[in-house]
Amino acid sequence: MSQVPSWNFPQPGSALLLPSSSLTVLLRGVVVTGRDVVESIEGRSNLHTESMTMAYRFILSILLALTATHSFAADRVYTLQDAYEAALGTSEIVKIAEEGVVQAESIVDQAWTYVYPRLTGEAGYTRYNEILPPSGGFVFQPLDDFRAGLILTQPLYTGGRTFAALRSAKKLRAVSRGELKATKQDTLLNVAEAYYGVLRAQ
Repeated sequence: MSQVPSWNFPQPGSALLLPSSSLTVLLRGVVVTGRDVVESIEGRSNLHTESMTMAYRFILSILLALTATHSFAADRVYTLQDAYEAALGTSEIVKIAEEGVVQAESIVDQAWTYVYPRLTGEAGYTRYNEILPPSGGFVFQPLDDFRAGLILTQPLYTGGRTFAALRSAKKLRAVSRGELKATKQDTLLNVAEAYYGVLRAQ
């Protein structure tokens, strides 16, 4: 008889043992399916808020992702830290917040370009066709013409618009970073609550 794969949910503070490619949960010695856990959670709607139910669903999806990643691997121990990393790596909300920080950084860099002096350069080369001098005459024009130059531009007065734009860009960056930090904290909190909440579901 083949062994039924299972998830072993330990007591809080210990590690989480997940075998490969499993849809069955061994919860405190009772084998139940993932659907049973969700239905059990939903049946406690008077004890759990909608957000907590969503959190439990979320952690189950994370556990499924972890086992799918190691579908052909031997049993291994998955800790709460593994669930954290999986959640941060797959959360669309976190990805959107991270993209917001990248865009804000780009705006700050662009704003700085209007504060610092701008140095531009140009160079050119022209090759003239050889001109035969008239009889007894001389041609002083060289056949090769090289040109190079540098231009330094610095706005002297912009009515404060340059530094105002820079301050606004920095504020936007600070807000974006704060939103990313808060989003990650909320995600980790949901994972932790769901992780230990599933232990109490049965």
